[in-house]
Amino acid sequence: MSACATSSSSATVNHDYYDEFQLPVRGKNSGPSRIAATSHQKGSSAGTVQRKRIELGAHLLVLNSEDELDYISQVIDAGERYWIGLVERTQEGHWTWVDGSDYKSTPLFWDKGQPDDWHVGVSGEDCGQLHEGPHRRRKLWNDADCNLTYNYICEAKGK
Repeated sequence: MSACATSSSSATVNHDYYDEFQLPVRGKNSGPSRIAATSHQKGSSAGTVQRKRIELGAHLLVLNSEDELDYISQVIDAGERYWIGLVERTQEGHWTWVDGSDYKSTPLFWDKGQPDDWHVGVSGEDCGQLHEGPHRRRKLWNDADCNLTYNYICEAKGK
């Protein structure tokens, strides 16, 4: 699966080293409906990943349940931060998922004090990421400057 790739500043495409895994679907016998992949190559801003995802038929991960968050937290690197498909596009405080899922109907997993929208750079903090906390394995949401570079998690429909 080439669902996760990033373009460098020179416009050449570098395929990341990534781990691919299937997201479990609770209560269904037909198997997983989505496949996720995590990159292990830093240097991708949220905007770069978003532009490339259209070409590749994938998008940044949308977390639909606590089970998914716990599963993802177990399979990704504990000390790393990862972009997910949570963005603040039109107005401050109005978060949306990149796939159009209703943000208000999904469980919220913001870390304590988040989102805080520090006025970093010109744009503030308008992109969501998973980040670690002291003494916990579960990743929680944090808002970050979209121009920063982190690993990322993409998803696509399973075959």
